[in-house]
Amino acid sequence: MGGLKATKELIELCHVDKNSYVLDVGCGVGITACYMAKRYGCKVNRIWRDDRIVPFEDNIFDAVISESVNAFTGNKQKAIGEYKRVVK
Repeated sequence: MGGLKATKELIELCHVDKNSYVLDVGCGVGITACYMAKRYGCKVNRIWRDDRIVPFEDNIFDAVISESVNAFTGNKQKAIGEYKRVVK
């Protein structure tokens, strides 16, 4: 599975709705972020980077979505730690 089908499933697993504030990590040109905002009406912030420090406060996002960027992340533990830090 991949592509839009995988993206939709990931979003559903995160229980994204119009009240959600979502971080899309490794967003590329922002296709997933735009899809979520349009389809679910949620607020989306996106960053292009992968394993650097995420420039947000602790516990600010309802969900963190990082599709395929983690396969290319140098320090996966650091990246995951940052995702956990910023998600509620």
